[in-house]
Amino acid sequence: MEFLTNVYSEIERSQKSDLMDKFDKSPFDMKMVLIGLALVSGIFCGANAWRGEISSRQFFCIQTPKEELRCYDQNNRHFRMTRWHWEEWGKEGRPTTIIPQDYVKASNPYKPYWAFGAFASFAVSGWWLRHLQDRERKISVFEDIEQKTAIAQAEMVAKLSLMDTYAKLALAEVELQADLELTANNRTVDLQRAEILGETEVEVTKLDAQDALFEAQTAGMSEEEKRQYIEFVRQQKTPYLSGTQTIDSVTNPKDKVEGTEIQPLAESTITSNDKNSDPSVVSEILGRVAREDGSTALCGDPGTGKSTITREYIRQVSLNCPNADIRVLAVKNDSFCGLREAGRVTRFIGDAAIANAKQFFLAVRDVYRSRLELESLEERKKLKPFVVILDDWLTISAKLNKIKPENLGFDFGEILFDILIIGREYNMKFFVNLHSLNLKAIGIKEMDQNTRKILRLLLLGNRYRQDGREIDAYGVIEQAIMGNQVITHEDGFVA
Repeated sequence: MEFLTNVYSEIERSQKSDLMDKFDKSPFDMKMVLIGLALVSGIFCGANAWRGEISSRQFFCIQTPKEELRCYDQNNRHFRMTRWHWEEWGKEGRPTTIIPQDYVKASNPYKPYWAFGAFASFAVSGWWLRHLQDRERKISVFEDIEQKTAIAQAEMVAKLSLMDTYAKLALAEVELQADLELTANNRTVDLQRAEILGETEVEVTKLDAQDALFEAQTAGMSEEEKRQYIEFVRQQKTPYLSGTQTIDSVTNPKDKVEGTEIQPLAESTITSNDKNSDPSVVSEILGRVAREDGSTALCGDPGTGKSTITREYIRQVSLNCPNADIRVLAVKNDSFCGLREAGRVTRFIGDAAIANAKQFFLAVRDVYRSRLELESLEERKKLKPFVVILDDWLTISAKLNKIKPENLGFDFGEILFDILIIGREYNMKFFVNLHSLNLKAIGIKEMDQNTRKILRLLLLGNRYRQDGREIDAYGVIEQAIMGNQVITHEDGFVA
């Protein structure tokens, strides 16, 4: 046993008993026998200490003046005293009126020894019992730990058994799934082989038919005439044209790239350095987009003319719907076709940028909620168009996304999603200006391939010469064609 201090060690050794050490080393059965013997000894000694008298007694009577003997007191108890007191009384001079009677000798002169033996026996048995109880209390702690350990081990064994069962079941499921996939792959391979064989047979048949047609066309010709005919056919074909291209489209003088930089849209025409961009066609497209009720995302690389297209879109909305409520959130201090002068442009710049954006989106949300309260379809049809223009939105959303919606006081992604899905039924829509095809930059968390089908996309790209070098900005269009963000099916790549 380890002691905390020297004082503790000295006290423990001073309280140590050799008898208790021998008692601790004895088996449990021997301990119980010793405790039983001590208890029996205590009972035996106690019984002997209880019985008999410890001293001899002399009974006597008192002779009254009337010559009568009085032997009992008022409580009817016989007059008596110990032999020693009787003798001492005689030495001092006992009156003659005291008449001795019977003398009773002590029946249990060792009564104190029996009482001490009973006390010692009971004390030792109690000491041993208390010590045994303390030992049992200490042992019970370890027994409880051992029992809990056994239960935990049993639970672990049961869990391992269940895990083995689960593992076997999982392996069986994986094997079954692998067998199913293998069978499906084999069937797919067989179908592909059959399709390839079928296509091969069709091509062989076409070749045979072409050979037969060529033989029919050159029937009666000499070898020299056949050679001249083949050379003529080769010169008439245009091997570098796709299915939708024609000689006229290739030789069209408008299909050329000239100029130095893109010019902004005028009031009624659109001019571009790309000569095949007909201003009337662009205006017609934007006019159709302005008249429709869906929201639009304008995507283009820097320098492709997004600001020009945005202004033309605003102009087309104003032309088609003169009473339209157009509100702009922008970084640049542009006029936006006079909307800035009309107080409809909110700037996202400086220390008040976040506060301005909050005021802008909360106002949009209020308009949206007020329109939701309309019950009749006729009232909805009479609503004037409400258009939200988000210019250079990638820059604005990047700063807003750094702050949690609960700290912003509004969730612009939720507001835009409501306008995209439900707002179109209440003559509300938005026009967002992006620098890439990453539509998640709009801030709508629910934006997926199905949601993108609702959002109208306008992709910008151009090519021009500047400072003697050719510059192209077709990154967004190339990403849309080569990736699956916009064209999700392989059949859509053929155009």
